[in-house]
Amino acid sequence: DIRVASFARGRSINLALSHRGRQALRAVGMEEQIVSKGIPMRARRIHTPSGKKYSIPYGKKNQYILSVDRANLNRELLTAAEKYSNTKLYFGHKLLECNAELGKLTIKRSDQQPLEVTYDLIVGCDGAFSTVRKQFMRQTRFNYSHEYIPHGYMELTIPPKDGD
Repeated sequence: DIRVASFARGRSINLALSHRGRQALRAVGMEEQIVSKGIPMRARRIHTPSGKKYSIPYGKKNQYILSVDRANLNRELLTAAEKYSNTKLYFGHKLLECNAELGKLTIKRSDQQPLEVTYDLIVGCDGAFSTVRKQFMRQTRFNYSHEYIPHGYMELTIPPKDGD
């Protein structure tokens, strides 16, 4: 649980929140709470090895995506989710199997013992190489594609000016 961990594993870079992400937050009444802390991004900047620079817009002229703090987003979503009595959050567990047709998960607990749980909805927020997605891909009628970008990636942190 990122809210009580002494350190957070994995990348700590900001998350690019798209229109779809904002729609999801709006549907659960959390859009303003998250978006108010975001920074608009209108394009990505590409620097070629030869020194050329160019931009790739994220959308049409007035469209943008938001850069939001990933850790804050996770904290806010976890805090909101746990307010519901019918919601169970599992930390320190490993997904072994997911049967979408039966609504059952088999997970390995932190004590290494298996645990079978039933669900109405599973939210897999486990990253680019998602175990949840791999489990769903074993089932019929599930399509997925993964494409690597042709250029490298570097994130720079630019502190705000005094008073900003």
